[in-house]
Amino acid sequence: MTFKPICCLVLFSVACLPILTACSDPHGPEQSELNANLAVWQSANIEDYQFRFQRLCFCAFIDQVIIEVRHGDIASVILADSGTVVDTTQMGGHFLTVDGLFEVIQDAIDQEAHSLTVEYHAQLGYPTSIDIDYLLNAVDEEVSFRASEVEEF
Repeated sequence: MTFKPICCLVLFSVACLPILTACSDPHGPEQSELNANLAVWQSANIEDYQFRFQRLCFCAFIDQVIIEVRHGDIASVILADSGTVVDTTQMGGHFLTVDGLFEVIQDAIDQEAHSLTVEYHAQLGYPTSIDIDYLLNAVDEEVSFRASEVEEF
């Protein structure tokens, strides 16, 4: 049995398809995973919600909080353990909305962070765990985020 040149081209194309597909996204699987989960989150169309949030880093404030979001903006931040309202005016962007968490992931991808590990909520698509190490062998620039219990109002 002999193959005609067109058959070889088709077989070669089919064999290379997985490789070409993997290479089609310049940022790799992290970007594809981000895009897919962001689409799930956006399709839920949740603007008013609260959730548990924690930023883990070499920084002053690492307590777990409950963030209330109204119309996409942070309305209040409350310490999860005590129920005390947090004065966010001194925190300079320390607290994030779910959309803000997606932006952090995109920024890590864009900066080509040394290590990026993200877990997403199975049904709503929001990031539940983000671990970023921006630079290999650098100290204290690592940051992690935890988000859970998103409840729509």
